[in-house]
Amino acid sequence: MKIIPLLSLPLALAGCATPGASPNQPEQTWADREVMRNEARISRIEAHLFEQLQSTHVRLIGMVKSPGVFDVTKKRPFTLSDLIEAAYGFDRMAYVRKILVTRKVDGENKTYSFDMSKDGVVKGSGDVELLPGDLVFVPEIMK
Repeated sequence: MKIIPLLSLPLALAGCATPGASPNQPEQTWADREVMRNEARISRIEAHLFEQLQSTHVRLIGMVKSPGVFDVTKKRPFTLSDLIEAAYGFDRMAYVRKILVTRKVDGENKTYSFDMSKDGVVKGSGDVELLPGDLVFVPEIMK
């Protein structure tokens, strides 16, 4: 039977100094370094998931009854009115005269403003088709 050591890493726990630490640097334990490595892994995973969401989803934030992330690939065209309906309508404090849609155009973020009625109908230029990666913001009424 072969015996495998349970722990072969250098121990830097319980206040033991980390080799190479200077008096001006806070000591970093093995556990601290593991936490930092795990945070970096999580950040990479989050970035990957965010990229996937960007390719198929629209984010809705602000004064609607159910803000969140909505899949725009299930229904084509997916419009601003469809999004408000999917979010169960506006909150009573929503400022519907200035709905903001931010979209990446030629590598730059562009923001467009739309005037809607409380029942979710776009006024003026007509309804707008939302594209994957769009961010829609419904501001609050200013008192």
